[in-house]
Amino acid sequence: MRNNKQEGNILPPGLLIGGTGSGCGKTTVTLALLSAWSGDYKVAAFKAGPDYIDPMFHREVMGIPSHNLDAFFLDAPRLRKHYQQYASGDINIIEGCMGYYDGIGLEGRASNYTIAEQLDLPVVLVINAKGMSTSIAAVIKGFVEYRQPSAVKAIILNGISKELGDYFKPLIEDMGLLYAGTLPYLPETVLEDRQLGLVPAAEIKGLQDKLLCLGELARENIDLDLLLNVAGYKEASPQNTNQKTTETTQKRGIRIAVARDKAFAFQYQENIDLLERAGAELIFFSPLKDKELPPGIYGLYLSGGYQDVFAAELADNVRMKDSIRLLIAGGAPTIAEGGGFFYLQQTLNSKSMVGYLEGQNRTGDRLAHFGYINLRAQEDNFLLKAGEQVRAHEFSYIESTFSGADLEAERESSGRKYKTMLARDNIFAGRPYLYYLSQPKIAERFVAAAGLYMKGELNEI
Repeated sequence: MRNNKQEGNILPPGLLIGGTGSGCGKTTVTLALLSAWSGDYKVAAFKAGPDYIDPMFHREVMGIPSHNLDAFFLDAPRLRKHYQQYASGDINIIEGCMGYYDGIGLEGRASNYTIAEQLDLPVVLVINAKGMSTSIAAVIKGFVEYRQPSAVKAIILNGISKELGDYFKPLIEDMGLLYAGTLPYLPETVLEDRQLGLVPAAEIKGLQDKLLCLGELARENIDLDLLLNVAGYKEASPQNTNQKTTETTQKRGIRIAVARDKAFAFQYQENIDLLERAGAELIFFSPLKDKELPPGIYGLYLSGGYQDVFAAELADNVRMKDSIRLLIAGGAPTIAEGGGFFYLQQTLNSKSMVGYLEGQNRTGDRLAHFGYINLRAQEDNFLLKAGEQVRAHEFSYIESTFSGADLEAERESSGRKYKTMLARDNIFAGRPYLYYLSQPKIAERFVAAAGLYMKGELNEI
């Protein structure tokens, strides 16, 4: 069913779960398939685009390896290499984002369609069919014919019963597509969301029961064998030889503290892997729960997340704030992204933060900063040389009095340029979220700087 071959390399079997738009059911269908297959097959997952939250669901709740696939962050050869490296499953599921053709600009650059084309992936199109009848055929026809070849092979109708889906089956098959079934709506399987996407797994009550229920719904209503065939799955197929490696450089024992809890939740697994391959020993800690930083720390990584939601709890942990302020003041290399950057400033929603940097911040009522950007260093800093670039994205409701001005950002969608980020001495911090694989030297230089700090500052701070 599938001939997934690019530049002489056979790519691992997979399916891209695309959709007509945000909210059509891609995440629910993906979780249902992962739940249904994970007991019988070795499954791996990806999220198309820059989203953090869905891969967290895959990893933390289902125990399935999950990474991002983003055609803006990585060009086609590197995207294929990335997929080969992390597609460790007998079946690999790529959850799409937004609508299938939605991307940068009206031309839809770096869309789910782009990913399917560059990786030769078959696509299962999810349609929210509730309240529709024959118009389903018009929607499908539009998606299949908008660009040729579309890579759409099969259809899943979300939100309706199996019986109603079977009624529409001839419409789908008459267009030369495979009807893969439905995923009926059940209130008990609904996953809550908030401004930045799904509510994190740890905050959802009865999540495991929801996932088990979704898996059972998939087994009862979706033709799983048909989808395995579409994906190119072969029983007892040889294991993917391009697995993630554990090779590292000779730099070992360089302890870098990484904030990770309900507030500091937005981290690309690829960034974490790249730091470890560069020789870092990552020590995870919680600014919410721990009283101070772990001992023997020589670098600090503060990611984004839901700092505004947990601002009161973060403010109350005075000893942790003091510990972080002292470490940075002592010269430890520090990266702070998104909410991690605002955490280092004076206030967030009128609550006192670390106070190492200037800046007052509040949660706005609209998405104020959104989209892909290219960041260019204006002068040398400890992560980038003047003129070097890294790709990043912004996704924030936070209104801030201080955004930094040491790097030049160029918005990919419009070409608009503006100054952002603080990149001085031992701090590299700002609103944007960096994707290290677009500029791997960042991870190497961060770990190297932590190593120098370790040699020059042996006493624990």
